[in-house]
Amino acid sequence: MGFEGFHDGSPPFFAQSRTALFFGLKAAKLQAGSRVLVPYYICNEILVSFEAFDIDLVFYDVKKDLTPDWQDLSQEVKNKNINALLMVHYFGVPQDVKKFQTFSKVHNLILIEDNAHGAFGYHKNAMLGSFGDIAIASPRKTLKTQTGGMLYINRKEFQVNIPKLSRASVWPAVARALLNISPKTEIKIRSLMGKEADFESSAQKIPTKLVFKRADLLSEFIIRHYQKESCIKRFLCQRMNMWVWLTKQEKRFGYRNVFDSIPETISPWAFPIYIDEEEKRQKVIEKSKKVGVPIFPWPILPEVSLLKSQSSIKLRNKLICLPLEGNCDDFIKIFT
Repeated sequence: MGFEGFHDGSPPFFAQSRTALFFGLKAAKLQAGSRVLVPYYICNEILVSFEAFDIDLVFYDVKKDLTPDWQDLSQEVKNKNINALLMVHYFGVPQDVKKFQTFSKVHNLILIEDNAHGAFGYHKNAMLGSFGDIAIASPRKTLKTQTGGMLYINRKEFQVNIPKLSRASVWPAVARALLNISPKTEIKIRSLMGKEADFESSAQKIPTKLVFKRADLLSEFIIRHYQKESCIKRFLCQRMNMWVWLTKQEKRFGYRNVFDSIPETISPWAFPIYIDEEEKRQKVIEKSKKVGVPIFPWPILPEVSLLKSQSSIKLRNKLICLPLEGNCDDFIKIFT
């Protein structure tokens, strides 16, 4: 797997993964007029990287298990001049990588691997981020640091010069680290500031600017610490234990698991569930606030998804993310 470093040769810890994607698109020479297939079910923030190059986006649907509608994908490739395909490992769960790679090869597409939700995860003894021609990861999501986005470039002919970038301020990272000590305190602070998780709004405007900065020093220190094999194994073991426990509570708690089964080697961002009944969903949201568990919705959909993909709207309105940092007793209080 190839890495593109900064001007001083250090690893590419950007402030955000969408900044990493910007330089990845540049390396792949995707530009104005290029056409990229992306899922309707996607967070709108990542689209700013494509918009920076005036890249045309062609959207495809995903199913309830968040795998592609391959018939839809095939139809889009057949009818339109497509240059690249975005493969998203939702919540850190690998897609059918071999199928994506074969599809991309057959149709001569650049494969872009979005592993923002699964930093440090593996699939069949290879690290997620090593399968696409270019790939991104967002360890800040998994580790709850203030900044931290990574770029992987896996084709020798793809090259990019990354300019000298200043570091993001360390002080927000210090505040973030302190809030991580007590998630319940963070919920109270967000409530006072009017910044609670928004479960009602399905869309927001796409950010107008990319943050061209390196990760702050504290966030990078934390990420490097967890890159050590002994640290990351212990960390992921704790998260997977919670994932397995939550999977087993499906009938007891009355939700639907998004994924039937997963590899043991993944690095999940959160545990996604579907709650079909709106009344039950609202009760869970209200109880989580009282108990102090930071559940959250995902994603904030692009406006095009709201206009053209009813299936994405339905998924978004039923899906809730449970934090893997939570504890069993708190989840029992929320769901019973």
